[in-house]
Amino acid sequence: MAMQATKITSTLPNLSESEKQQKIAVLAYEFWLARAFRDGSPETDWLRADRKIRGKAGTVRLKRTTVGNFLVS
Repeated sequence: MAMQATKITSTLPNLSESEKQQKIAVLAYEFWLARAFRDGSPETDWLRADRKIRGKAGTVRLKRTTVGNFLVS
């Protein structure tokens, strides 16, 4: 059921942007399933998956601004 990040990452250089987006979507969905649909947000799942797929290190933190937008730190 869960995809291996090593398989995804190893194929990234040859993928189109839309294929990368699809892989990110699948991984974000898996993060959502892993947390049993609670305690988090779709935005956090997406950004975490994006960083993992594209190989960026760090933790995703979202901060809501007064106008409802998110800042990523």
